[in-house]
Amino acid sequence: MNTLRGYITDIEVHQQLSLVKVDIKGISLTSVILNDGVYTPKAGEEAKVLFKETEVTIGLDQDLPVSQQNQIPGTISKLEVSKLLSRLSIESTAGTIHAIITTNAVQQLQLQEGLKVKALIKTNELMLGT
Repeated sequence: MNTLRGYITDIEVHQQLSLVKVDIKGISLTSVILNDGVYTPKAGEEAKVLFKETEVTIGLDQDLPVSQQNQIPGTISKLEVSKLLSRLSIESTAGTIHAIITTNAVQQLQLQEGLKVKALIKTNELMLGT
């Protein structure tokens, strides 16, 4: 599980959903949460951002015309390749991001240690905590 810490900068509410923006050392991430009363975020408060290693998509370090708003640029610091799945560690301004992707994807993108990439995470995959 990836865990990053930042500060809530903005909250947009509509009916039962909120889009919560969190700044993590200059990188803005957005999470969608249910307004169920269990957790009510407040602008300015510190928040933990959590997401699974398997929910990270890897893209090459380019401007990517994709719907995933959460794009964290970084450099692959560790790459563990096995037959089916591979594990990457990406060093970024926000912290270390871990990802598990298929080895086929590693080969297609020609991923290697030292390569600049972007970690992409869908808004509904980011969990917030205190």
